[in-house]
Amino acid sequence: PQIVVGDGLRLRQVVLNLLSNAIKFTKEGTIWVRCFKETDTETNHMVRIEVEDTGVGMHASDCAKLFTLFTKISDKRVANPAGSGLGLAICKQLVTLMGGVINVTSEYGSGSKFAFSVNFRRPTAEDVEDGTEGANNQIDDALEYTDETLNALSLDTGVSGASRSEERRVG
Repeated sequence: PQIVVGDGLRLRQVVLNLLSNAIKFTKEGTIWVRCFKETDTETNHMVRIEVEDTGVGMHASDCAKLFTLFTKISDKRVANPAGSGLGLAICKQLVTLMGGVINVTSEYGSGSKFAFSVNFRRPTAEDVEDGTEGANNQIDDALEYTDETLNALSLDTGVSGASRSEERRVG
């Protein structure tokens, strides 16, 4: 979608938190950020954003606990990065507030994929004419902000595809 109405700040917060986790747990390998339009209705666009890495991965039993408050997974394969165990719980709350769902799939030793789907309202003619806050491309804004953040960390970048996809090499 070219123009959507939604909460760009919440969207950026979720994407950056997922990306930050991917960077922490991927000492060497690749991190992908992908964005797809899932469905359209007369009033909404359902958008899916994925952050996938080739990091250390997790056991399925650990994945089930990740979105609860103050949960951190202990793992001897990596130095347990600093954190409060709140980030993913907050992501889940923000995605839920945006009318969406978030999930994780992971394979121990091979990496993880966090994905969330959220609804964005299609702008009305009034939104566009009035310049209503939020009536802009929130999705591209969030991904561009993510791109700027990664560039600041000096990670290599490559962009491809009609739906937006970013691939980063780490290490």
